[in-house]
Parts: sequence; structure tokens; C-alpha cells
Amino acid sequence: YSYQILDQKSQQEKYYFVRPLDSMIDLNKYGEILMIDNGDYLIRIKKGMLEELIKEKVMLKRLSFKPFIFRSETSPPRFLFDTTVQEIVDLVNADTVLSYVQRLQDFISRYSTYDSCFAAANYIAS
Repeated sequence: YSYQILDQKSQQEKYYFVRPLDSMIDLNKYGEILMIDNGDYLIRIKKGMLEELIKEKVMLKRLSFKPFIFRSETSPPRFLFDTTVQEIVDLVNADTVLSYVQRLQDFISRYSTYDSCFAAANYIAS
């Protein structure tokens, strides 16, 4: 693995990712710059300088040493089977539904006098 140790200080120090919105900001006066990557800075903030840095035009996020735990304690809700709904669904014939849809789609133009055009107009009107 390729890695680089950026700092030997304790985890009690305050580390922040900082993205300056103004290129004229001198971040060195707020802390030690440990790394720069595409305009983003990793900085160890000096004591008492965080409040001053917040006043500048920057976006910042504190770096935490606590690991993220992606574990959900609650299980997803169970699907409750409803027999009444299943009985209604069973009464529907897929071929009948498809034939109704096909009939509504089978008119040639809105000026048509075909039966399907009248069926589509009645469907929209209802």
C-alpha cells in the first residue's frame, strides 16, 4: 500500500477539510496545512483560530477519528399479505386489460371516425 503520514500529533487536535471560496485567503495563519488536493486543504487548526476561520469565505468540515457504523438496529417493516386485495387482483384478466388498452391505442388520428377513437374519447370523458 502507498500511504503518507501527514501528522504525528494526537487525535485531540482539531483537523478540518477546508475549501476556500476566496483565493486570497492565507490559510497558514489559521493552522498548519498538512495536505492540498484540488483546492481542498487538510489543516490542523491552531487553538482559538477556528472562530476566525469561520468568519472567512470558506467551506469546512471537521475530520472525525470515530469510524462510521453503517448498521441499522431496526429491521425493515414486514409486508402484510391482504387476501382481499389478492382476490381482487385474481379477478382481473390480463388479456382483457391488454385488449382495452390496445383498443384505445388503435385509432389513426383525432379526426378518425373509427370505433376505437370514440372509445378513447369516452374513456377520457369519464
